[in-house]
Amino acid sequence: MTTANDPWGRVDADGTVYVRTADGERVIGSWAAGSPEEAIVFFRRKFESLETEVPSMTAGAVMLASSLVVTSAFVLARRHPVVWPARVVGRWLIPGTFVGLSYIALFEAFYRGTVSVVAPIVATESLFGVVFSALLLRRTERIGRGSSWAPPSS
Repeated sequence: MTTANDPWGRVDADGTVYVRTADGERVIGSWAAGSPEEAIVFFRRKFESLETEVPSMTAGAVMLASSLVVTSAFVLARRHPVVWPARVVGRWLIPGTFVGLSYIALFEAFYRGTVSVVAPIVATESLFGVVFSALLLRRTERIGRGSSWAPPSS
């Protein structure tokens, strides 16, 4: 493979694709499906949003704040008031905080890592959700003999 060099980025002889940022070059992926020029066109189109360079913590905070606004608007628009006992709030506050932190970590991973590494890890999220539900919430989630994925009873 020959190399391609462009003001936006470059492709090494081994197919590693780099983008140029204010902080220098950053690896964003690899390319083996065509010419280096095609790689530059593909990754430029895919990563044009890097020009904004919004910090991942800011993106996560804005996402969490906007979801809080939408949820609050829904609760306030209801005809019947929502009663939130402290016990219920505690049960939702801790997991909600972890979900928010996980999204911030996800944004940070996509910002710092390559999509080809981060995306397969993210794809396992639902698998871990089912596994942890089976281990921690077996009775409340009714995971057991009647589940489609549970081993048949003898």
